Amino acid sequence: MIKTLTAHTNEIDDPKLAVEEILEQLDIKNSLLKNSVGIISCYPEFVDTGVVKALGQRLPFSLVGCTTLGNTVEGASGLMLLCLTVLTADDVFFATAVSDPLEETGLEAIRKTYDEARGLLPGPVKLAVPFAPLYPYTMSGERFVKELDEAMAGIPIFGTLASDHVQDHTLNSAIYNGGSYKNCLSLLLISGECEPKFFMASIPEKKALSQRAKVTKSDGDVLIELNGMPFLEYMKQLDLSDGETFSVRQTIPLMVDYCDGAQPLARAIYKLLPGGHALCGASMPLGAKVSVASFDYEDTLESAQNALDQVIASGSTNGMLGFTCLSRSLVLGADMTAELDLVQNQLSGKMLFHVCYSGGEICPVYDAEGQLKNRFHNFTFVACVF
Repeated sequence: MIKTLTAHTNEIDDPKLAVEEILEQLDIKNSLLKNSVGIISCYPEFVDTGVVKALGQRLPFSLVGCTTLGNTVEGASGLMLLCLTVLTADDVFFATAVSDPLEETGLEAIRKTYDEARGLLPGPVKLAVPFAPLYPYTMSGERFVKELDEAMAGIPIFGTLASDHVQDHTLNSAIYNGGSYKNCLSLLLISGECEPKFFMASIPEKKALSQRAKVTKSDGDVLIELNGMPFLEYMKQLDLSDGETFSVRQTIPLMVDYCDGAQPLARAIYKLLPGGHALCGASMPLGAKVSVASFDYEDTLESAQNALDQVIASGSTNGMLGFTCLSRSLVLGADMTAELDLVQNQLSGKMLFHVCYSGGEICPVYDAEGQLKNRFHNFTFVACVF
């Protein structure tokens, strides 16, 4: 069984002081069991000032994670914060690895990283927890998950793409031990007496327009035409575009039915490309059905509450790791920590938890036959209970 420890600091400028704060909260000498691993999320400046490097040097176990816009653990939630979770157990085993640059070798690098970490475990892998930089530094999120799934032969994958606080996402990175990586995968594998449970909540079906369009032209994750019309022309029909611009793209999700028996998934529009094509958070295959959804402040908190209700109902007290889409923080406007604060209010005293904003969420879903399928998400709150 996994025991969870959490710690946090908002000391960005003084690495020594920040590390001492973390170590004091963890009480490592008296808290660790036989096997341990650390999961970190932090505001990017913690990397720049050397806090992450100093922490990686002091901890007596491996460290994986990523940068984030904001995060929360027991006792703290906010933007300029470093949060750390330690998983420790006698009968659960942890192995970590960092990949070669993904844009150079892709699937080969992912498979090599997985094989390296798997070789350190005494039994079958129960869960993979990957962290990677946000596209475009490596590859699209959906391609990333597809290649992870292929390399790992379908084992459950729960993880995230990194995030940051700047519009062009140039500050995000994956973290491995004391290092940060703009183009590499940081990976945790778990085996032993661990039966993870997955929960998620996205956009309520009632928030999607009844009008659905068919993808009639696309190129991977680039959406070109819907119902035979250029993307912006179709959006103009819905009064969401003037035919040349699409200013609300970051807060308007697309609900995409891949017609494979699984539930429709929310997809973000990352940016407009030359010609008015939409670069999306995942592939837009020909024949997929797309509907535009609305998503506001109340929807964000309602969906998060639904996920948290499921977590609480699971009865687990071993700890929870969660990721929530960066786009959800934009919907919250000036109150962008409201969702993190909700997690704090709902789970404090019930279980230890660690939730951070995500550049793209990775969480299994159930298909029509009830089998888990690894999927990439946008606009979604996902959670894993150990």
